[in-house]
Amino acid sequence: MARSRKTDPSFARGFARSKGKSAYPDIWAGREGDWVPTLGKQGSRLVNLTKNKNAVFVNLDPATAWTIVKNRLIEGYFIEYNGTTHYLSIGDIDFTIGTGDFTVAGWMITTNSNTDIILATDGVIGNNFWLGKLSGAAAFSINGTTISGGSVTDGKIHQVRGERKAGDIRVYLDNVLVGGPTTESGTVTTKSYAIGKFGNASGTFHWPGKIGPVSIRSKALTASERTLEYLDPLGFLRLAEPSPLFVPAVAGAGTELFEIPHYMRGGFNPMHGGFSA
Repeated sequence: MARSRKTDPSFARGFARSKGKSAYPDIWAGREGDWVPTLGKQGSRLVNLTKNKNAVFVNLDPATAWTIVKNRLIEGYFIEYNGTTHYLSIGDIDFTIGTGDFTVAGWMITTNSNTDIILATDGVIGNNFWLGKLSGAAAFSINGTTISGGSVTDGKIHQVRGERKAGDIRVYLDNVLVGGPTTESGTVTTKSYAIGKFGNASGTFHWPGKIGPVSIRSKALTASERTLEYLDPLGFLRLAEPSPLFVPAVAGAGTELFEIPHYMRGGFNPMHGGFSA
């Protein structure tokens, strides 16, 4: 998908804050949490762009945690984690997974081959999930059933995505299926989440490296939706561009009038013009 950096969502250019304003309204559905450092950077917290639960820094210094990274797909702020004490606490969000479909995804950079966490339920031993890496491979786990594949330890930017669809779980690395499908239809009861940390009976696992945009959705994506979100990570935040609207001639023979929506002073206002045949 070809696109210009000049049209990427930003504070200066604006970004969609609802399905109705998005260039891709079909992939807005089911969004329960979107923590995007480039647009949600606010000192010692990371704002949730689609719901009301922000992520709060724990043991991170906002003066040094934010870092700029870029590749051909994504550019902007990531957050640097030390792998021992750093994480972001989200708390409860108004979404219960239960036994239903859901999708979690995160962009990351690491060279560490341990088992560590991008996004997980926070502090719950049972009825949980986590997304991250297992011995250096992309991994997704629900209630102790873990699938993994590929390698994420080359120090490059990768996207890891886990999903449950109709009772089967899968994990994708850079939009390629690397684990599953494996049956796991158990209940996930917690509504409390953390970025960069997971704790269970085996101990606490912290992410070593950088984490960028992280999301959770109350649906499984289609193949085309997964591809779109991989090739255009912030596409759902891209503002829909209004198209010129041509109207029938009313000003005399050989003249065609047109109206172009124009953004000014907080809203769209029509600009009128015409040309002669």
